[in-house]
Amino acid sequence: MIDFRDRSLMGANLVTLASIVVLAGTLAFMLAAPKPTIKGLAKERRDKEFKIKLETERARERLAGTRDQMKDRIWTGPLERIGPVSLDRIDKLASKRRLKMIALRPQRTDEIADFVMVPLTVTVEGSFPDVMGFVRDIQAPANKLSVAQIQLASADGASDAVTLTVGLNAFALPGEEKADG
Repeated sequence: MIDFRDRSLMGANLVTLASIVVLAGTLAFMLAAPKPTIKGLAKERRDKEFKIKLETERARERLAGTRDQMKDRIWTGPLERIGPVSLDRIDKLASKRRLKMIALRPQRTDEIADFVMVPLTVTVEGSFPDVMGFVRDIQAPANKLSVAQIQLASADGASDAVTLTVGLNAFALPGEEKADG
């Protein structure tokens, strides 16, 4: 029995009273809450499946759009041709911008996801505006190269001549043997 007149039992009485209130609330919830039905669970599952299918379809559409955007930037020829073809394209761009090509160094290839990445390092010298135009030109989709790193150094303090070292990446699909032009 709960006796609130005895102050020494006040803590125990309050704990007992709180326990009774919690049990009564739990009983009321159990009686008032709707019971899950087989139909309700099946509808919930169908709704989840529909949402997953819808999200999957949207992801496939985004993937197709991304592949369409990427197809112009992916090399489709043999990997051995990327270096020489890139050298030719880069040399033409450098000549167009009146730049002196110092070096073009292919790096070790690396596989990333479903692609083969062929890194290249190019060093050119020329005026600052021509060098920046070269960087812009090299990123055109027809060149199939992406700029990964740029390093500029002033050739001397008296002119606008700079030395540009640019890290480029060429991406290819493994096994593609169609000639690239």
